[in-house]
Amino acid sequence: MSDITYNFDNMLAERIGPGYGITAEELEQAIERSEAGHAAVQARRAAGKLHFMDLPQEREVLARLSEIRESRPWVKHFVVVGIGGSALGSIALDHTFSSTTTSPQVQFHCFDNVDPEELHAFFQTVDLRETLFNIVSKSGSTLETAATFLLVRQELKKKLGTDYKKHLIFTTSNTVGLLREVSAAEGIEMLVHPDDVGGRFTVLSVVGLFPAVWMGIDVEKLLDGAARMDERCQEPFASNPGQQFAALQYASYVFKKQNVVTMMPYAFRLKKWPEWFKQLWAESLGKQYDRQGKEIRVGQTPTQALGSTDQHSQIQLFNCGSRDRNIVFLQVEQFDHDLIISETPDQVDELAYLQDKSFSQIMTAEYEGTRGALVENQVANSTLVLPDISAYTIGQLIYLLEYATAVSGELYNIDAFNQPGVERGKEIAYKLLGRAGY
Repeated sequence: MSDITYNFDNMLAERIGPGYGITAEELEQAIERSEAGHAAVQARRAAGKLHFMDLPQEREVLARLSEIRESRPWVKHFVVVGIGGSALGSIALDHTFSSTTTSPQVQFHCFDNVDPEELHAFFQTVDLRETLFNIVSKSGSTLETAATFLLVRQELKKKLGTDYKKHLIFTTSNTVGLLREVSAAEGIEMLVHPDDVGGRFTVLSVVGLFPAVWMGIDVEKLLDGAARMDERCQEPFASNPGQQFAALQYASYVFKKQNVVTMMPYAFRLKKWPEWFKQLWAESLGKQYDRQGKEIRVGQTPTQALGSTDQHSQIQLFNCGSRDRNIVFLQVEQFDHDLIISETPDQVDELAYLQDKSFSQIMTAEYEGTRGALVENQVANSTLVLPDISAYTIGQLIYLLEYATAVSGELYNIDAFNQPGVERGKEIAYKLLGRAGY
């Protein structure tokens, strides 16, 4: 099986000029700093402080997840109730694989919002007797998840009586948290959310793997891909795509003031991964203080686009607007299926160039055209190249970006695993809703 590669040539000064591209001296500085960051990450891992990096090797839970799946043949709808890292990875996995899985049809849903109309529509149209709800929250007190859980529990009890319990499974902490207490009191089955893995790094844990089992994804292959990328992220810079990604993004931010990074897949099945990446990158690296308490206010703003759709909207801005960003393309070398245009109208000569062209050829031409235009306009861009879209390559992609995030924390001298800027808004909301202690 082939590996993901990272091509960052178009971020360098020799391609797009020294004003906007990283010079040889700047690249050397970034590599040197990333070597120290890489070493620091490895030391923290050896000290048992980066559990997320060991998840690809932890397979014991897979048998239980399969058993739960097999013991509930009545499930036609599987629902994740969670937000942020409890939901985004599962949403991306479903979007990537929902059209290709061969398992019995189970429809995936996710409630990662508290919009009353979305929830109302669901309960009006879905048969709860055929529905399993996976409530995902380490603490159990996350406002949106807690509120939706209470609504789900209420509706299940109303329509199914005491039978409601078998339609709920919690993924939560085994040591603390409100859901653990509810599980014990009401006899609701529980899966253990790893306490020492932050939500945005949990897609390769039971948080993401349990939904993946219901989607019919080969979770062994998903973890195999992540394990392979783990091996590659132990290698020197020249063959370590995770370290490369961290170093180049750091250099673009520090030396070229590219405060925005836009992830742009050229494959519809990859459309949701930029949404997952946005939380991973923004929540991890957007920090006010460094580790010594000095105010620094750092962090790139991650945004998203989709090829070729956004060639007809955002590309105008990317090419002709301010050069305050770099673009990260996701390119697929081999699609699972392709289509060929075998006939064009004789009377329309202008369409003859499409005769015998495949849609994968068209997509590649669109990508190369966009990439070339950005270079001409001196806009920095790079490409993560996926050999195909499979559980194996998606596992690689997930681990690569998680590892790059951890190294980036070392580059900026910040804590990449906390999120103090998230908490204050929650506290104000709790106060407005009358929660005790706020």
